[in-house]
Amino acid sequence: MVRWLVAVGLVSLVLGLAAGAQGQAQRALVLPVGGDEALVAAHGAAALAALEQALTGAGFGVERSDCREPSCAGELLRAGRGDLAVGLALWPREGGVRASLVLVDAAERQVSGEAEGPAEAAAELAGEALDRAIATWSVREGAPVRVVGAPEGASVTVDRELWGTLPHEGTLPPGEHRFVVSADGFVTERRSVDIAFGGGALELRFDLAREGGDPWPSLVLGGGLVVVGLALTVPGWATLSLDGGCAARDAVGCRSRYAFDGAAAAWLVAGGVAAVGGVVLLATAPIQVHAAPAADGASVGVSGRF
Repeated sequence: MVRWLVAVGLVSLVLGLAAGAQGQAQRALVLPVGGDEALVAAHGAAALAALEQALTGAGFGVERSDCREPSCAGELLRAGRGDLAVGLALWPREGGVRASLVLVDAAERQVSGEAEGPAEAAAELAGEALDRAIATWSVREGAPVRVVGAPEGASVTVDRELWGTLPHEGTLPPGEHRFVVSADGFVTERRSVDIAFGGGALELRFDLAREGGDPWPSLVLGGGLVVVGLALTVPGWATLSLDGGCAARDAVGCRSRYAFDGAAAAWLVAGGVAAVGGVVLLATAPIQVHAAPAADGASVGVSGRF
């Protein structure tokens, strides 16, 4: 009972503040209790009375409706029958019941809340489910998102539509969104961001790097690979040039000769691969250093393309 009173108190406070912010009393359209027929017959009336008590205590006018679907609830709300619709369903769970509650607005956006416990506590569970749904009601349209970074004025595109310029803030619906931030003379940055349902404010930072970064990492690495590669080929080339020549003589004649074997070939191959890799790095410069302007000072980033 204490838990139920606390839940009703919290719901009353939240809904009361929401109603007060509108400057007039709001109306709640209460839908019939659905779910398991046996549970509805045994506990539906008590659960429905508990919901109406919480809504009335918050200053809402309560009106019952025969509508059982969110779609028709939206139609009734748009026709002026209320400001939100409340639907409750009771479902059996092992050793108890689950109270599932949904709030619907005129645009048919929905938020839900659930609570589980003994069947005898169905009225209390209905209040807890309402409390959990109300916790996300104010952000049913999405979460506030603020995009900051540099350079100022860079265009911000969300899901292939222009959203604004840096810095910018607005509200986005829950789900994954694709951000693209671009500006002339800067490297475009792309990022996928998941907006949580009922989540809090989100801040994203994009510090774009200038185009034409310094290629010195590629030059240093490429040059080093060329030098190392050429050095590795020296034993192989030497053995190849002397192949068949006399390596040691004695009084009788040539005692041993140079032979181009597998080891010499391995040196040539390894050196050739390293040298070719170095030449590619020198020619394409895929690794570059960029200086990205940031609000709190310059930052350095390394980018690569392959």
